[in-house]
Amino acid sequence: MKRFYFSSLLMWLLLIFFSIPSNSYCASVSYYQGDGKGSGDGKGSASDTMGTAIYQASPSANNGTAQTVNARSYTNYNSYVYVSFPNIFGDEKYQIPLDATITSATLRIVKTSSNQNSGAGRIYKVTSAWNESNFTWNRRSTYGEGNYSSSNYTAFTVNYSQYSSASINVTATVQSWLNNPATNFGWMFWCNMTSNSSATAWATDDHATASYRPRLTIEYTPIQTQYISNNKDVFSETWTDAQINTLYNIHFAGSGSATVNGEKWNFCNFTFNENGLWGTEHSIGDGWIDKYGFKHIYLSAGKSISTFDSLDYSKQWEYIATAGYSSLFGESFNADWTKDDVDLLYDLYLTKDGNVTLSDGSTWYYTYIDYSDDGYWGTGKNIGDYWVDSMGYKHIFLGSGLTTSLGEPFAIPEPLSISLIITGITGLILRKRYNQK
Repeated sequence: MKRFYFSSLLMWLLLIFFSIPSNSYCASVSYYQGDGKGSGDGKGSASDTMGTAIYQASPSANNGTAQTVNARSYTNYNSYVYVSFPNIFGDEKYQIPLDATITSATLRIVKTSSNQNSGAGRIYKVTSAWNESNFTWNRRSTYGEGNYSSSNYTAFTVNYSQYSSASINVTATVQSWLNNPATNFGWMFWCNMTSNSSATAWATDDHATASYRPRLTIEYTPIQTQYISNNKDVFSETWTDAQINTLYNIHFAGSGSATVNGEKWNFCNFTFNENGLWGTEHSIGDGWIDKYGFKHIYLSAGKSISTFDSLDYSKQWEYIATAGYSSLFGESFNADWTKDDVDLLYDLYLTKDGNVTLSDGSTWYYTYIDYSDDGYWGTGKNIGDYWVDSMGYKHIFLGSGLTTSLGEPFAIPEPLSISLIITGITGLILRKRYNQK
């Protein structure tokens, strides 16, 4: 009996274990100077690096633009090589999100010297700021720039061949920087030498051959992949890890689109936690289908993926659709339109003539009125505004406009109609005067 209970319990535990949904997705990105990964935040590229070396024997020399530098550990002739990737964390294009988890990180450096010196060296985590444009041995000694923790290092080796490389595991350091980006000051490394005349030369971030420049490759698990996975049931989807990868990459790139299971998803920079086109007060991580039938996943502040494609719909369509959400916002405009309603109004705007009746029974007319000018309908309106005037008529300003007022007894005629009326009245007056003569 006890054996039966034990085997049954084991069976249930195994069943539970293998029933737990997995999220094995892991993103990978490499950074090196000049790879074109622009962050788009005004700070330059996510891959902008710094690199230099400071020499004890030349304490005032700056090597911030050198293509190769020497690494050497030898009494009174030390040469320390520095490399930093200062802009890889954040919420801009190609940056690693601050809420990610680092799975692995590898720094690859290339030895360019053709001599027979091998590299048995150490790489250290730098603990204070430095700048390649003015960094020297003297500045480190005088101002404490580019300091490092002597106990926090990783040993590495590289063979004798020219252009051989060392790939160094820096996972723990990169995770610590992600936890506190303000401490990201890069690395310093040197190689053991047997004399003051020997050294290993290494390619810097300014090397003419891009493939020789220091390269940082990071694998990480972004929280956004979990958000995407969590919303599979909302959309009745069974996305694989590879498909989640595809959807996440749209967010990571900050642009573009991808088709998954026959459906096109697009990057959008909507802010869903505010009143707007697609609904109210959504939180990051939410996924939903809006009343117009579009699907959205809110992945980070001001960024999402959506089946809405701005290339398929003009801004005027979006302005009308936003007005159609106004009842949810508690606004006096109080419209609760369907997508068919929005399409009807947009077609009316395109044809610039006639009227349409919506599902709520309201009749809308096209108007040439420029609501940005002073006039009967109000002053200083901006394109995209929608409002109810003092007489209860509704208007949407799209450059020209849509309104419920045209065709009403007291509606103001269009400019062309006014001209025709004035011309007609003038003609009648002149004819009457002529007849009186």
